[in-house]
Amino acid sequence: MIKNNISMSFMAQSLKSCLQETFMSGQKWKYKLLSDWTSIMGPLSSKVRIEKIVGSTVILGVYNSCWLQELYLLSPLLIQTINKSLDNSPVKELRFKRVSVYKKPIRRQSGIKCSSQECADVCLTSLQEQALDTIADKELQTALKKFLNKCCREKKNEGKNKKKMAR
Repeated sequence: MIKNNISMSFMAQSLKSCLQETFMSGQKWKYKLLSDWTSIMGPLSSKVRIEKIVGSTVILGVYNSCWLQELYLLSPLLIQTINKSLDNSPVKELRFKRVSVYKKPIRRQSGIKCSSQECADVCLTSLQEQALDTIADKELQTALKKFLNKCCREKKNEGKNKKKMAR
């Protein structure tokens, strides 16, 4: 784990130095804007992200259409706030576009109803049983066993659903 942290840290530092060198040719303000975005925008940074920087125009992606309208109306104030934190007022224009936030898909319950005996030990292997037996806390052991059984049932149902759809 320590080796991974060191290599990730090294990669982060390498990437940071590479980006700094790339932006050194008169475009350092872009790097500063990207790296300090959350502190520049404050609580609004959770509502908007930088999509693109073209010349002196910053294109912002907004997660909600209501916020898009509000931010558009506040454009002069936002430009002033952004330029305050940067050198020599490089941002002249803000453009906005609606973007979506990645949301994890909600997994629906399969609707399986079964008695406790039907659901017991659906597909636990002997290795899984042995691993569960090593847990001293009986409540935790029972909860994990139920969880494993539920996973196995859902996996079996997914296989059945795929077969039905293939027909």
